Amino acid sequence: MRNDSAASVTRAERNRPAYLLPLIALALGILFDRLVINGFAAVDGNVLIARADRMICAFWFCCLGIVIWMGACGGKRSDAAFWVGTAGCAALIAWFFINNTDQGNYEFSFFARVAIPLVLMTLSQYAASSFTLKDAGMIFAAFLSGWFVQPFSGIKALSGVFGKIKIREQNPAVRNGLIGLLIALPMLAIILPLLSGADQMFGYYISQLSLGFHPSKILLHGFAILFAAVLFFSFLWNLNNGVGQGISARRQTRLDTEIWGVALIIIMAVYAFFCSIQFAHLFARSGLPSGFTYAEYAREGFAQTVIVCAINMILFGACMRFSQRGRFLSVLLAILLALTAVMLFSGFIRLKLYIDAFGMTWLRLVSGWFIIYLAVVLILSCARLFLEKIPLIGVCAVLLLIWFAALGFANPDMFIENFNIAAQRGAMQLK
Repeated sequence: MRNDSAASVTRAERNRPAYLLPLIALALGILFDRLVINGFAAVDGNVLIARADRMICAFWFCCLGIVIWMGACGGKRSDAAFWVGTAGCAALIAWFFINNTDQGNYEFSFFARVAIPLVLMTLSQYAASSFTLKDAGMIFAAFLSGWFVQPFSGIKALSGVFGKIKIREQNPAVRNGLIGLLIALPMLAIILPLLSGADQMFGYYISQLSLGFHPSKILLHGFAILFAAVLFFSFLWNLNNGVGQGISARRQTRLDTEIWGVALIIIMAVYAFFCSIQFAHLFARSGLPSGFTYAEYAREGFAQTVIVCAINMILFGACMRFSQRGRFLSVLLAILLALTAVMLFSGFIRLKLYIDAFGMTWLRLVSGWFIIYLAVVLILSCARLFLEKIPLIGVCAVLLLIWFAALGFANPDMFIENFNIAAQRGAMQLK
């Protein structure tokens, strides 16, 4: 059934008009020049920065529309993961469009600028493929190909596409006229600035006829549009023809249980020693060396602990994906999750002690937000031990997108300010 549907989708895509992808690529090239390049060129003061952000958001919304068109309208994607990811990306872009004029949330805005293109690339690869959420490694490989290979490897297909656009042979004047126009336009872009500089009146009349656009600017923006359109065409052509799925035929390598078992036992021995110290000094508060306070004890601990917990989640996912899992390995993984839970709780306690002593900041808020996310991932990992059908990596990736978007709509700067004010009032009442 799946092969028949894939074949029908392929036939439908091949029957699309030959000029469709070049037209979409040209439209994206024009939008990229008008919205993104002009947006960055307009950055001069807060008002113009806000305007530039909105222009870039408009381009992102257009790209998201292309992704939906390729996935949903192309008949390849109608699953919940695609729509949840699309909704999360749309929420991020909407947050950026609404809140870019605020005098705050600069840290989240910076990360949003980076996250939105990455999410759009991931969604485009997922929308144009037959990957499932369990094919996380293949999606990541296609993601890298989307940045470094697909914008260039399909450029040679332009000649084939234009070859399919037939011009009536009985009217060769149309063909000759188009060729002459293509030759004349770049020459005019060079000649007009030279003649305008040679004669002031000629330059005046040209500036009036060009409606204020300087010929040199027309040349520059025309080149930018053409260059971007070619790259967009190559990228869309690769997606349309499923080139990014070539890695799906690779065979997965699974390591023996003994290899994973030895590695996990050695790592968990270190974790067990670490957790024993947490029970003795952090949880039970049996005492610290002289000169240490619990706030100082926790100062350098929560970030490192959270990073180790994240590494443990990656180790768990790799073991589930690339091991021949039996009862022995399942027991070891359950112990790994239990030790990770203790370390995660240790990171939460450390973070709370530090916030109580020194207040809330952006880094501490993000750390706390990430701890809550890892706690949810930990619960999903426990469920994955018993339910084989859960696509753990894919679900966690979609959840991270929603978690990040939710942080933006929580208004981090306002939350930090209100939290610190409430903490100060509480401290004054205690005094």
